[in-house]
Amino acid sequence: MKKALLITLIDDVIISASSSTTGGHRTLDYIPGSLLLGVAAANLYKKIQEPSESWALFHSGHVSFQNGFILSAGGHPTFPSPLSLHYYKGAEPDKDNTLSASTIIRPGIDEINKSRQPKQLRGTYITASGEQVTVNKAATMKTAINSRTGRAAESQLFGYEALCAGQRFLAFVECTDKVPADLFNTLINSLEGPARIGRSRSAQFGRIEIQVLKETDFIPESNINVGATQLTLWCLSDLALCDTKTLQPTLQPQPEYFGLSGGQFDTSNSYIRSRAYSPFNSYRKAFDQLREVITQGSVIHFTNLDPLTKEQLEHLQHPQGCFTESGLGMVVANADICTTTPLKFSTGKTVNIPQQQVDTKNESALIQWLRAQPGDQVSSTNQIWLDDLLESIRKQYVAARQLNAVDPKQPIGPSASQWGAVYQTARDLRNQPDKLYETLFIGEKIAICRERAGSVYSWGLQVSPDHTFVQWLFSQLIPNRELSKTHTLISIKDKDQLVLDGSFSAGIALLAAEMRKPRGEKISLAQEGK
Repeated sequence: MKKALLITLIDDVIISASSSTTGGHRTLDYIPGSLLLGVAAANLYKKIQEPSESWALFHSGHVSFQNGFILSAGGHPTFPSPLSLHYYKGAEPDKDNTLSASTIIRPGIDEINKSRQPKQLRGTYITASGEQVTVNKAATMKTAINSRTGRAAESQLFGYEALCAGQRFLAFVECTDKVPADLFNTLINSLEGPARIGRSRSAQFGRIEIQVLKETDFIPESNINVGATQLTLWCLSDLALCDTKTLQPTLQPQPEYFGLSGGQFDTSNSYIRSRAYSPFNSYRKAFDQLREVITQGSVIHFTNLDPLTKEQLEHLQHPQGCFTESGLGMVVANADICTTTPLKFSTGKTVNIPQQQVDTKNESALIQWLRAQPGDQVSSTNQIWLDDLLESIRKQYVAARQLNAVDPKQPIGPSASQWGAVYQTARDLRNQPDKLYETLFIGEKIAICRERAGSVYSWGLQVSPDHTFVQWLFSQLIPNRELSKTHTLISIKDKDQLVLDGSFSAGIALLAAEMRKPRGEKISLAQEGK
């Protein structure tokens, strides 16, 4: 039996790739099955009366909590890209985030241009149709707090990398026939709902929502047949192998580790990466034993095997190696993307994703009030005002360029750093519009936007025979002194007043923020008809 789980990140989620405390922190870009096992154990373990049932679910290896991989925007399941996929250095492997079969090469299968250097495709997830999907991450800096003073502790700065909230992942839970159906359904029901995973769960990280889907399976297409003597395995998850003679972990695959007979490990057509880590057990508050694993995406190739039997092919459909209860050992035999010639992508399957619903039951009164505010309408009004003003600035720059015979390659108007100073001042004085007005415009020698600040092409740029740029901008932002006191920002266009809801400080910050971006740079080079 197999069930699909849709995992939605409510908060950013931290899943450390290593237990190391030195160097920069890195997060995994998928949801490990061990975290889902932990969620199920926390919800269900103490409720189970029979020791045999808890053993069957959590210790026997008959239940596999598989990794959760990112879903594409269109709801297509993804898998870690095979390390056998290459493209020529200097070329683009994709077009509009979709891999092109004409640019992807697989050494050992496709013909290689020896005059060009192949480059391995890494760190991405792909759908059955070849669409590349990137997992969004965010970096956060933190500091420890001194418990005596309540202030930041000395030399205690640290950082986290986390998966960004809002992303959706698809995972599976699978069991063998030795687990009763009603017990398995009890396990699945215990997983559904809100949960917390990863590090810093007691702070601002870790909230997720788990939903059970009707879909049962999404496996990449393969072409393996009974009697084959060559085999290519694509690792969909980390693979922990154990030497059958020494019972020690090994990173060198052999056919007998997968229940195969005869044959050799073909190093020339295999692509393997590895890592070592110690998973943390929250219940015991300690690290488990070190795991040395072949990482997901690796490709393993065997040659000269004894003809494969039906039983061996069925065995390969189940997780291989050790720690399969935590999602390790998922492989696909002779996947089309790794073996077929020429390379072709299929249409792929789509997951029927439920619409996200905002849960407001546990929200504070402040959050509920903020949601009730007409935010979209205010944002739309701001955007209309900003677009109109930027277009007016562009026209003034064009006129100034003609009036002053400025070289077409010479940017005119305040520089990005000058707009940055305006933006920072508007932010600092956002609750003091009168003081902001004086800081920006009042004082011939101290005002930030004074005419003599910068070059002749800056605030003092002559946009007409009678006015400089700062004088014109002043007339657009503040037609009279009384209006600024009421926190009402007015833009004049064709002598009609446009009243903008919001503070004077917010309007200045909005304009300055846009003018220091590429859009502002483009406006500073504007010419007639462009």
